[in-house]
Amino acid sequence: MKRLMFVLLCCAASLSAQITVAAASSMQGALKELGPVFTKETGDMVKLVYGSSGKLMAQIKSGAPFDVFMSADLAFPESLSVAKLTDGKPVPYARGTLVLWTLDTSTNLSDYKKALLASSCRKIAVADPHTAPYGRAAVAFLKSEKLFNSIQKKLVYGDNVSQTAQYLLTGSVDLCITAKSTAMTPEVAGKGRWIELPPDKCPPVDHGMVLLLHAGENSRKAGRAFFDFVLSARGQEILEKAGFSKIK
Repeated sequence: MKRLMFVLLCCAASLSAQITVAAASSMQGALKELGPVFTKETGDMVKLVYGSSGKLMAQIKSGAPFDVFMSADLAFPESLSVAKLTDGKPVPYARGTLVLWTLDTSTNLSDYKKALLASSCRKIAVADPHTAPYGRAAVAFLKSEKLFNSIQKKLVYGDNVSQTAQYLLTGSVDLCITAKSTAMTPEVAGKGRWIELPPDKCPPVDHGMVLLLHAGENSRKAGRAFFDFVLSARGQEILEKAGFSKIK
C-alpha cells in the first residue's frame, strides 16, 4: 500500500507543472491570491517575478525564461507578439485606475489640482512613463489637466508603482500618483488617504497578458490554464477585490 501511494504521488508530481509569471508591479496584491488559488485548483505552481512592464519586456526580448507575461498595458506584450516571441496575441484581462495618495490626512485630495500645486507639496512620485504604463497614464493626466509644466520640478520618478508607493511610505514625497491596486495591497491598506482620479481625465490602463514561446509543452499547457483562470468569474472576482475593473 505504501509503495502504491508513493507511485501515485510521483505520478501526480510528474503531471503538475511550474510556470514563471513575469508581472507588472501593480499586480502584486492580486497575484498573492490568484497564484495560490490557481495552484489549489490545478496543482500547477506559480513563480512570480515583478517589475515595470517595459523592463520585463526588455528582459523577455533578451531571453529571460518566463512563461507568462502580465503587463500593465497591451502595447508591451503586443511588441513581443510582433517579434514572434509569443504563442498567440495578447489577451486583455483587467483595467487599472489611477489614484492620488498621501499620508497627510489633512490634505484635501478632492481638490486634486490645489493639492498638487500647493507650495507645501514639495515632491510627487510617479512611475517612469517610459517603462511603466501607470507612469505614462499619470503624465498624460497631468498634461490633460495642464498641470505638468507647473509641477514638473516636483516629480520624482520610480521604476514602477511599487517604488512610487515606497517613496510615499518612507516620507520621501508628499503625494503619489499610482495604481489603485497598489494602494489597496494588504501591507499598505489604510495608510494615509487616496482618491481615484477622474476616469474621463485619465487614459485607460488596460492590462494584457500573453503566453511566451519559451514555455515548454507542460508549462504552455499550464500557462493556458492560468489564462483561463484569470479570465474566469473567480479570477475576475479576485482582480476586482484587488482594485481592478473589467475591460468593457
